[in-house]
Amino acid sequence: MIKTITKEALISFIEENYLEGEPEYDNALKTAALRDTWSALNILHEDWFNADDKLFFVLENDLLPTDEAYHEIACRFCENEPSLGELLVGIAEAKRAWAKKEINDKELDEKLNRYLGQKKEYLFLIAGSCSFKSKDAARETARVIAASAADRVKKQVESALALALENKETVYLTDYVRAAAVTAAETAAANIARERNVKILTEYLESLY
Repeated sequence: MIKTITKEALISFIEENYLEGEPEYDNALKTAALRDTWSALNILHEDWFNADDKLFFVLENDLLPTDEAYHEIACRFCENEPSLGELLVGIAEAKRAWAKKEINDKELDEKLNRYLGQKKEYLFLIAGSCSFKSKDAARETARVIAASAADRVKKQVESALALALENKETVYLTDYVRAAAVTAAETAAANIARERNVKILTEYLESLY
């Protein structure tokens, strides 16, 4: 049976987790009222919800069919992370083995510890999120991947602006404009990561149903 959440429960969830008056709050409330019940795929296919909302609503409201599904999604998020995915295959494979009870908690932790001290930035953070032993693994992995994408781009833009300033190419730009450029780049990078994970989650659920 496909799990659903009533519009009343979804509206209550939004009211508890969003700040009243923010654009996302008003839009989410209006959209939640459009249906009497919402399944995970209803939410994922709804254009009026943004990617962050979709991941948050689905992964925080027990809408996936089984506990194992949350762990599988965390693994897929890892494997499809564009800059580190190949390096995260090992933790994803270990997590799947753990979910099938082929390895125990200690063995999963030992696999995670191999990522400690590696020079690739964000690698241990993402691997650690995937290795969570609760359903939070999926939501946390999605959150960390989006945050790391934003931080990576922020550093790139700040470096480029600093170099341009050093070469007197952006002297005319105010600190406010430079900060706005960095923020816009961060937001765009995080949204790209979220959209990718929405697609991964949608395709996975469609394959089940």
